[in-house]
Amino acid sequence: MVRNERGISLVENLISLALVAVIVTAYLTLLDTGFKSADLSGARVTAQDLVRVELEYIRAQSYFEPPTSTYLIPPGGEPGAYAVPPPGITLPSGFDITVVITQYCDGATCYPIDEIQQVRTSVSRGGRPLASVADLKTNR
Repeated sequence: MVRNERGISLVENLISLALVAVIVTAYLTLLDTGFKSADLSGARVTAQDLVRVELEYIRAQSYFEPPTSTYLIPPGGEPGAYAVPPPGITLPSGFDITVVITQYCDGATCYPIDEIQQVRTSVSRGGRPLASVADLKTNR
């Protein structure tokens, strides 16, 4: 037998196992964060597309005068109101569109809502806002 031959002790094995566990945990956390970030980016792109489609639909419709100076159009719309979502558009699961019509004020001047209105379209997923755009619609 050779006297100076040493094996790996239990303490060395435990230290190496702990080190591997820390590295694997950090890697899995990094992967999880990456997947969440990719999902959020995809959801934001979808939300921006939905906002754009809704505003284009509203621009193409005849003027709708809401009954109050701040008016929330409910999903499905009302007779004479703009449809939420637009016809032919199916919302992805978990997404919601909100359209709010308000009186347009430019500094100290507020214009009659039967002439010009501000239309704010917002998209959320699971109650978390993802995109919101405001535009003006005039009665021509």
